[in-house]
Amino acid sequence: MEDVEFKLIEKLVAQACEILQRGERWFINKNLCASFLLAEHANPDWSKGILQMFLWSKYQDLLYFLQKYITCEDCFGPAFLFHVRILAHFYDQPLNLPYYLQISLIKMSATVKDRATTLEENLYHHVLVNIIMTKVLKGKGRTWIEFLIENYFVDIEEDLDSFDYRRTIPAAEHERVPHMCQ
Repeated sequence: MEDVEFKLIEKLVAQACEILQRGERWFINKNLCASFLLAEHANPDWSKGILQMFLWSKYQDLLYFLQKYITCEDCFGPAFLFHVRILAHFYDQPLNLPYYLQISLIKMSATVKDRATTLEENLYHHVLVNIIMTKVLKGKGRTWIEFLIENYFVDIEEDLDSFDYRRTIPAAEHERVPHMCQ
């Protein structure tokens, strides 16, 4: 089994996700987010999140869409700073999405390494990791399924036709799959 090593750089994220590297290269900017909030809620405690009703009404539908279809959250409770950062991208404050995703993955990786006992709470970006890994593996002449088998995520003796691996493979590499939030 050959190790799969690569450096997570903005260009790799852009190529894997087929997203242009344009827009502002920022990650944290709380002041930017204040313009989306009602005046009486302009300085929230972002660690606890904010309620949807703290945003101007014209932003609430897009926030709901982001929570349901982009970040795939089942409950539409508090919105956090990252929701509002992504929201800003759609309102004349373009965000360099590959840079943002790269930094978010690096931050997640550091958090997971520091807090191995709370892995489930800190491990996210599953689909993004899969997309990047598929791109890297393709460059090495390998597939996602081969990677899963080689690393014992799938039992070689198991009948792959009965194994539901549709959620582990991007649609481009397999049949059209249901949305990952379903």
